[in-house]
Amino acid sequence: MYAALIAGTTGVGFAFLFAVVGVLNFQIILVPLAFFVYGAATTESRAVLVDELPEGITVGGIATREAASVPATTSLASLGDRMLRERTTVHVVTDESGAAVGVASERRPGA
Repeated sequence: MYAALIAGTTGVGFAFLFAVVGVLNFQIILVPLAFFVYGAATTESRAVLVDELPEGITVGGIATREAASVPATTSLASLGDRMLRERTTVHVVTDESGAAVGVASERRPGA
């Protein structure tokens, strides 16, 4: 794990170096290469971190107890404004009695 994190960090460093050298020396081909290297390095680092998640920790153990909720009668525009203002991406949708009836998120289901 440690070696992969070092490799990812080194890859990000090289990506920035490629971008700077490409811009300063008008070698435009280095700029897309920099984006490619940066994407590959950050993706690899994330994959390693996910693979090394601690065993025995459950989702329930880290779940938020105070989930953001919104009444089912709330307009989409109002929900969108709230998501931006509160920097939240998921809200539990509730009915008049406060019972959960679904989930509203910034992504479509299955997307």
